[in-house]
Amino acid sequence: MRKDVEKQRQEPENEKKLQRGNDMSQNVEITGSSLNKAIEQAKIINRSLLDAHASAEGFKSTLSNSQWSGKAKDEFQAFLDILIQYHFDLCDAADKNLKALENLKKHMDQLMNEHIVNEVEGIG
Repeated sequence: MRKDVEKQRQEPENEKKLQRGNDMSQNVEITGSSLNKAIEQAKIINRSLLDAHASAEGFKSTLSNSQWSGKAKDEFQAFLDILIQYHFDLCDAADKNLKALENLKKHMDQLMNEHIVNEVEGIG
């Protein structure tokens, strides 16, 4: 029975958190110029991340062909492999972010070209 009481206490708190999340999304305003700037910045970030990833892969290749040997090299290579994997994940996330921004722009443009939007704008 005590678990039921605890669950009831938690439900209103969870509901408040959900409402706060919804409130935040309802207060977002997106202008075309801001969205275009965000897309351009996302492209710059993507290019930089991809360049850095290519550099890391090149360094890994150089390292594997180096004369350095032993446990320290093995540990450093393992660390570098992990770093490259996380960097790849970051590149992937940045690419998804760019695509989401581009899709948002496309859908906003489509919405603004809808006949009903023109009618509503004409009312005011």
